Amino acid sequence: MPINLTANAISAINAGDVNSNPVVQVLDIKLIGTTQERYRLTLSDFESTQQAMLATQLNDRVKTGRVRKTSVIRLIEYICSTVQNRKIIVVLNMETIIPECEIIGNPNITVESNSGAQKTISNGASGSAILSNNGNLSAQRSGQASFANSSKFRQCNKKVTRSGNSRWQCDRCNQEFEECDYRYLLQAQIQDHTGLTWMTSFQESGEEILGCPAKELYMMKYEEADDTRFSEIIRNCLFRQFMFRLKIKEEFYGDEQRVKITVVKAEKVNHSAESRHLLDLISKFRHC
Repeated sequence: MPINLTANAISAINAGDVNSNPVVQVLDIKLIGTTQERYRLTLSDFESTQQAMLATQLNDRVKTGRVRKTSVIRLIEYICSTVQNRKIIVVLNMETIIPECEIIGNPNITVESNSGAQKTISNGASGSAILSNNGNLSAQRSGQASFANSSKFRQCNKKVTRSGNSRWQCDRCNQEFEECDYRYLLQAQIQDHTGLTWMTSFQESGEEILGCPAKELYMMKYEEADDTRFSEIIRNCLFRQFMFRLKIKEEFYGDEQRVKITVVKAEKVNHSAESRHLLDLISKFRHC
């Protein structure tokens, strides 16, 4: 049965509408909170998306499967609130029209930094957004650093492999080299007050996070076999605060949609500047 979502419902709710009872689609559901279970939804009106919080009395709708990802619902009672400079819809009552169906329309996925800046990524084609975010490095995959070898004398940066004569072979350049460059391919978990996510960090940003050149760390691990010092460098970067500049890109692998997060730059936090920024925000809030 064809179903039409309510056009411009998201913008109308953000503008103060509480009476139109729009039909929207649930794109995502996440369980948040530790002391009290709360569900955060991502709602779509065909073109735009918006995060929403489900009232706790409606939690059973999710737990019993009456509301799930891709469900089409009608909002009956709802309000729009501003939390930390971000607008969020609070769903107080709703009804399920279709429990599950294909994604309707071409909704834009809105991503936010903790400063409240927003970027959108089209759901219909690959796109990317650059965000700055203040967060902590909380874990590294397998607790190690990964290294990629690239040709030293040609700036193609493609991976090279050992050939039979102990030289390095670059398939792209179709040449062999006596030496190679060691480069980082670091997968780690970052977190802030809103949650956590996995990201990939390459050469320059990898050095900024670990504070050590890739070749030096590689030699320490595989040539000097100094596992104690190697592990200490890895541990020391955990739970350190950085100002991350992230590239967020939506990609498709077959029929599967994924969001790829890459670190463009990782700077140590200037606590003096951050404190002045927070004091300025508090001052503006008091005068609102």
